[in-house]
Amino acid sequence: MPDKIRFGARGSTLALKQAELAASALMRIGVKAEIVPINSHGDTNLTSPLYKMEKPGVFVDSINRMLLSGEIDAAVHSAKDIPSSIDDGLTVSAVLERESPEDCLASRSGLGIQELPANAIIGTSSLRRKYDALEVRPDLIVKDIRGNVDTRIGKMLNGDYDAVILAEAGMRRLGLGVRRVSLPLREFIPSPNQGIIAIMTAIRTPHTGLIAKIDHGDTRVAYRYERKASETLVVGCSRPAGILCIPGKNECSIMVRIRSDDGSRKVELFEHFSSDSEFDSILERLKSAVSALR
Repeated sequence: MPDKIRFGARGSTLALKQAELAASALMRIGVKAEIVPINSHGDTNLTSPLYKMEKPGVFVDSINRMLLSGEIDAAVHSAKDIPSSIDDGLTVSAVLERESPEDCLASRSGLGIQELPANAIIGTSSLRRKYDALEVRPDLIVKDIRGNVDTRIGKMLNGDYDAVILAEAGMRRLGLGVRRVSLPLREFIPSPNQGIIAIMTAIRTPHTGLIAKIDHGDTRVAYRYERKASETLVVGCSRPAGILCIPGKNECSIMVRIRSDDGSRKVELFEHFSSDSEFDSILERLKSAVSALR
């Protein structure tokens, strides 16, 4: 067993907190970890909206290259940032127990989305969140916002926005005392794998089996089904799409909402399934409808 695992992670406050959570999980099985902060392309380009980035993987590619070169032993990612296509030499060895998958509305007033004043200005870098918000409140003015969670909160507190929509998981992990309201899952179906921390390793290293010991079973189920749906339906960071799997004792539930790029049309589904074959049948029914949105 190695004396220490070198975890690579983005240098943002949230990413480093997530790396600390991964390190704590390893400590519980008697393995120490060192955290190596790494700048990603998504962190250095703070002008382009995320859905206009030229390629997927803007938050993970540079870290994964260091993983392949052996400069780090493992990479700690927000699972929703991992593109559908990754290098054949890499694998997600473990996912930690999922934090809340929900979106939340953070504001100075602490009001819910229905209580905000007319024509309130909302900040988000996500087309999915933008169109979901406008479906609930067509009068809202939704503007792009970039930066880490604390940067976005700061812009809202400075009065640039009346509220911002963020992942509830990030707010909880950072312990920010900003007033916020969770947004209903049926109205704001989250991005695939939102709230999940994934630990990636190179396949041909002893670290893979070691890190697999901290894998969380139910979260792995949700991770696998949401990722498969994302890959089958060709959903990337640029598509306004929400996919959520909730594992149960005897069956899972799946919630899907995928919109056209302009938000004018959508395909949505709320179903239960109890086997891989049932899930595959659901995806087959969705594929043609989603293709017609393009």
